[in-house]
Amino acid sequence: MAVESISRHPEIGTGTRLPYVRRFVVSGTPYVVYYKLGSSRIEILEVFDGRRAVPRTIGDED
Repeated sequence: MAVESISRHPEIGTGTRLPYVRRFVVSGTPYVVYYKLGSSRIEILEVFDGRRAVPRTIGDED
């Protein structure tokens, strides 16, 4: 369902320090989806378990 929300509303996530990469926190779970906005598609970069110390995709993001 989170991916459906992102596909319908690509700007739903918050921006990161990397251009075009956004972060979406999945409500009610410890998961965070990092995704990249392209001109005609959305690329899921990582589904991150927020209980971990650092996501692999972004490094030391907030």
